[in-house]
Amino acid sequence: MRTNLKIGCLILDIRQPIKKIFGMNTVMILRNKCLIVVMIISLILGCTGCKNAESHFEFCLYLAETDEFGEITQSTEPLFTVDDIISYIKETHEIELEKPVIHEINLLSPGQQFIVCVGEERIYSGTFQSMLSSNIEPGACIYLPSIDNTIRIFGIFRGDDLRQDSRIIDSLTKHGKLHRN
Repeated sequence: MRTNLKIGCLILDIRQPIKKIFGMNTVMILRNKCLIVVMIISLILGCTGCKNAESHFEFCLYLAETDEFGEITQSTEPLFTVDDIISYIKETHEIELEKPVIHEINLLSPGQQFIVCVGEERIYSGTFQSMLSSNIEPGACIYLPSIDNTIRIFGIFRGDDLRQDSRIIDSLTKHGKLHRN
């Protein structure tokens, strides 16, 4: 096996000069050291990937956006994540949030849509609505403005209540945020 270095049209065999200068054993040692360095770098990069895998199971609420084709997509950054949640009451779907998040939510306009995800999986979507509105639409909704640092996800569903999805419950339980009434 030849170790070639291509520089423009010139191809150099770099193994022969290294053997002449350092000797065969040195070449093997250098090759083994390079292999060890590559393995250590792979291990380090693999461990940072583990952190990303951890966030794959996080509960997040995104604002929905409509793209140029009329498709509903989620915003690139979540409105809030499991880290912003102080507590989530399973029976009533009341979420106590950190004050800065509540402030952001209270600035939203009624009619703005949201998407609830766990990691990258969409679980359900809904709409922010005014407390003064008499219009009740099927699906999930969060009434604005929020009171006492708490939002409540109301729902009128045809079929399964996706607010009870096991992925949501598992994520909130794993992070110690799920509480019972």
